[in-house]
Amino acid sequence: MKKVSSILFLVGGIYSVVCAVIFLMLGGGFIVLSGPAFTAYIVEGIKNGTINTTFEGITPEEIAAIVQALFVGYGIGMIFFTVLSTVNAVVSFMARKSANKGMMIANIILGAVSCMVVNLVGGIFGLIALKKEANSGEFVR
Repeated sequence: MKKVSSILFLVGGIYSVVCAVIFLMLGGGFIVLSGPAFTAYIVEGIKNGTINTTFEGITPEEIAAIVQALFVGYGIGMIFFTVLSTVNAVVSFMARKSANKGMMIANIILGAVSCMVVNLVGGIFGLIALKKEANSGEFVR
């Protein structure tokens, strides 16, 4: 169990780093696309008819403002997930080196919050391995 949890922590840490990089790129892309150049492109596309909308009675500037607000929200969300994945990677690598109950529980919580099942299962297996280590001295025959 201890080797399995160690391998899962390693895989989970690498997976968290990869996810953090992807979330950072997505967040940066959304933040860039929420800029004034892209909103001007949306307004121009709606006026020219190259971008079709189903909104009636709403000006192209209002539609561009809605899209801009959505992209800013998505960008901030992706940056939040970047921070969460980075913390998850650090905790996963720390739990791999120091096998204590607090790190396992932190890994389970962060794995559940960030939807990284590998870290969640690694934390559960780590807790089981710690429990077996603690109980191994009690059943001496």
